[in-house]
Amino acid sequence: MSVVYTRTARADLREVARYYAKVNPDFGRRIIQQIRQQCRQLGRFPKMGRTRDELAEGLRSFPTRPYVVFYKPTTRGVMIVRVIHGSRDIDPAMFGS
Repeated sequence: MSVVYTRTARADLREVARYYAKVNPDFGRRIIQQIRQQCRQLGRFPKMGRTRDELAEGLRSFPTRPYVVFYKPTTRGVMIVRVIHGSRDIDPAMFGS
């Protein structure tokens, strides 16, 4: 199954990488690798996450501590919509609603 990242999700990952490059590069590399591995897993099992229709129709989420991957299942896998730190307040506006 395929995993497609939106432009916003790619920007989220770049921001994570930039932050950890300054504070803890080794952890940063591991967390990016962990997030990408989880996204591949979601591509194989798109129903793993919980539904998040209160944020956007068809949206699901799955924790990859300390981040949360927000995605939408597609006919071929998943589209990763956002990757947001779990401590942030989540608002529907973050998903174009």
